[in-house]
Amino acid sequence: LYEESQSSPKGKAYTGSAIWRVERLPPIARGASELAITARIDIPDKPFGLMLSIRRNLDQVLPASHTIEIKFDTPPGSPALGIIEVAGIAMKPNEEAPGTQLAARSVKASDDFYLVGLSAIESDLPKNIQLLKDRGWMGILLLYKSGSRAVLSIEKGAAEIGRAHV
Repeated sequence: LYEESQSSPKGKAYTGSAIWRVERLPPIARGASELAITARIDIPDKPFGLMLSIRRNLDQVLPASHTIEIKFDTPPGSPALGIIEVAGIAMKPNEEAPGTQLAARSVKASDDFYLVGLSAIESDLPKNIQLLKDRGWMGILLLYKSGSRAVLSIEKGAAEIGRAHV
């Protein structure tokens, strides 16, 4: 996690861990169960964590090819409280690279839950899929209530992700 900091022009960096899995998730509404790529991310020094899941979108009302659900886990008193926006998701070749933004729209469903829909537009879909497959890192851009920004850089679990077709 890389955060802007008033006290340091380089910002503040926190180290954490990500555990990736391929899981069969419960059906949404009356649909069949679906495979999803999930990750549990923990940053103990913050304290801060989140659950992330990526799955195909089967809801024909939602104009998205896939959805990314982000559920933040911030204990009371955590300095990470106050995330007001997931400003975008970039796929990156390495941890430090700025990356390429996925064509997507983020919606805040509750104080700690965001739903990101990947564009289903014909010209965006192949680019998004290629970025998800080819880039080894994901950067989630966060905006805090204070106005400061952060990037959560997560290395993909290549072996686990490679087994699923979502």
